[in-house]
Amino acid sequence: MVNKKESTFSLLFAFGRLVRSRTEARGALPMSQLEALHYVAEAKRPTMQEVAHHQCVSAPSATAIIEELAEAGYLTRVRDTNDRRQVRLALTVRGRAALRRSFAARKRAVEQILTGLNAHERVVFHRVLQHIVNA
Repeated sequence: MVNKKESTFSLLFAFGRLVRSRTEARGALPMSQLEALHYVAEAKRPTMQEVAHHQCVSAPSATAIIEELAEAGYLTRVRDTNDRRQVRLALTVRGRAALRRSFAARKRAVEQILTGLNAHERVVFHRVLQHIVNA
């Protein structure tokens, strides 16, 4: 008999891989970069430490992600006006465009994947996800 917890865990990973395979191959940002970019847009000039905390990664891991985004021109580092020692992160115009493109690509991928479900199954799937996220 299949362990349902392990099966659910495996299915979640498989779903994530399926979405990634349909988006990242087409130029969408990797999920770690997309999450970081989205957080910077939402948090309004967070610090590197805040990004690391939000993504549940170490400071060096967050630095690597942020460095790639900065090199691509999606983020810029800005000195804090109240504490010159503090560096904050800000989204660039190019970063906002990349964020929009990547979200749109992931949304399309999920919509394509869910076309295999009928309308009732999609509603149930949405409700289950909503329940999990809001728990």
